[in-house]
Amino acid sequence: MKKTVRTKTRSSRKGIHLVIPSTAIILLALLAALIYGADRLNRNLTSNINSVDVSLLWEEKEYDRIIELTENKLDEEPLHAVSLIYCGFSYFYKGVSQVSVERSLPMIDRSIFLLKKALMLDSVPMESRIHYVLGKAYLHKNYYYADQAAMHLEKSIQDGFINDDSYEYLGQAYSLLKDYDKSIDFYMKALERNKTDRLYLRLADDFYNRGDYDDSEKYLKLMIENTRDEPLKKKGLFQLANLYYDMKNYREAEIVLKELIALESGNENYHFLLGEVYFFMDDIPNARSQWHKTTRINPKHIGALTRLYG
Repeated sequence: MKKTVRTKTRSSRKGIHLVIPSTAIILLALLAALIYGADRLNRNLTSNINSVDVSLLWEEKEYDRIIELTENKLDEEPLHAVSLIYCGFSYFYKGVSQVSVERSLPMIDRSIFLLKKALMLDSVPMESRIHYVLGKAYLHKNYYYADQAAMHLEKSIQDGFINDDSYEYLGQAYSLLKDYDKSIDFYMKALERNKTDRLYLRLADDFYNRGDYDDSEKYLKLMIENTRDEPLKKKGLFQLANLYYDMKNYREAEIVLKELIALESGNENYHFLLGEVYFFMDDIPNARSQWHKTTRINPKHIGALTRLYG
């Protein structure tokens, strides 16, 4: 009996020793498979970019996620067309949403670099859209790039991509280039698609720059009548007052400036210009009164001090 018990004990121990290594091997294999699978899934998420996947993120304006995915893909394939395009688009729209130039400009520069690189490829999807975004990006840099902005925006329109703001941006580019005939032409085309108070103001500015004072007055009045933006309304009224002043229509300038002062009595520029209006109307007491009001608001106002004390 004792012998039998010993035999059983040995055989069960032997079985235990055999099971433990087998279980460990299986667990290690499962763990390795999980790690490999997770790594593969991660690589698929970051590098399996196609136009459908990114376009869905684009519709949701997930710019940070698009940038993450496409930058990872570009590390693997520097000339991957879809990644270059959507990464460039995302950097632009993220850049223009920044509150400071210091944060915005590097993103816009990166956008331009990627989109120009995309245009160098033999076969480029969304080429007209690329030109559109490039044109806007160059305008957001500064006026030194207005010629590049105009070139890309015109190419975009010629290729059939016309967004609601395409003509307005093209008008801005030509306005910066001081080609007011073209800027006005494109602003008028923009007006056919979308009438906005800021567009009226841009037209008024460029009609004034071209010397068409009557048309400038017309669009300033349209802007003032239609806007619900009070700061923009005051800007339009002040430009209208300056326009009347330049036209030597001092009575109309006086009326507009009094309206402005009723809206914002503490603005030194309104009082100073009204003083100038009274001066040229030979109403010196009222002119000096307005200049004194100017210096009470700003004691260092050079124009008013010069008028009062020579």
